[in-house]
Amino acid sequence: MDHGAALAIKAREYAELHAFDGFNDEDRAMLERIQASSERRRSERLAALEQEGVQAPALNNQAGPHDGAPEQEDEDMQLE
Repeated sequence: MDHGAALAIKAREYAELHAFDGFNDEDRAMLERIQASSERRRSERLAALEQEGVQAPALNNQAGPHDGAPEQEDEDMQLE
């Protein structure tokens, strides 16, 4: 793993640890449920794709050329 990737992982871990600073317990619990639900749906979609034999995109949280990349969204907005 290169140094940049290691720093990115550490930054993400830090952000996750401190994501709920400043929230009360009720808000924190709600946000944690939303995150868990979102991750569960994502896992279910990936599993369904794998069962269909579709290769899932890399899981590095970066948009690629065929997965709703910002460039495409910008073009769509210009057409409207």
